[in-house]
Amino acid sequence: MHKVLMQTPAPVLLVPVEAPLPAAPYRRVVVPLDGSRWAESVLPLAVRLAKASEAELLLVHVVPTPEMIEARPLEVEDKKLQQALIERNEQAARSYLDRTKSNLSASGLRMRTISIRGEDVREVLCDLIQRERADIAVLSARGHSHRHVSDVPYGTVASYLMTHCNVPMLVTPATIRSGKAQIAVGHNCLRLPLAAQA
Repeated sequence: MHKVLMQTPAPVLLVPVEAPLPAAPYRRVVVPLDGSRWAESVLPLAVRLAKASEAELLLVHVVPTPEMIEARPLEVEDKKLQQALIERNEQAARSYLDRTKSNLSASGLRMRTISIRGEDVREVLCDLIQRERADIAVLSARGHSHRHVSDVPYGTVASYLMTHCNVPMLVTPATIRSGKAQIAVGHNCLRLPLAAQA
């Protein structure tokens, strides 16, 4: 799987062996977003897929608990600072998701947004995708981590989801051209994975 992702310029559909047979057509398409251009680059593809199935589009963001250097137990002021940062990030995440949803409103799709707090973004996303009974998740192979580690084709969140989540995933490798994140192949040339017919 990892070799395929390293070499292909096109989106890859991963279907876990234990994945239940999806509904026909899809009912819910989940898109994890972290605010990065790489994560957002999958939105046109996700919109096309949701439109083709008349599915609900669910935009999700996990607000991680900020790390605090703990050379000693956190003091009251440290905990207040951490809580204030969490609340600030939660508000920013809600505003970001609302803005993204508004930008997609012309698509006419049914959409929901979920912003949730969690210690481990990967685990929280995996649980949320399964709890929401998603038929498919559409995600970029890279997110914010691309700024820090650019020598691997996928980030830690995508890697975790691909190996731990029992929901089919359409993973797109992102490239940067002219300062913008793009899917490596044109959307109009893609064949969309449709749910199996009963």
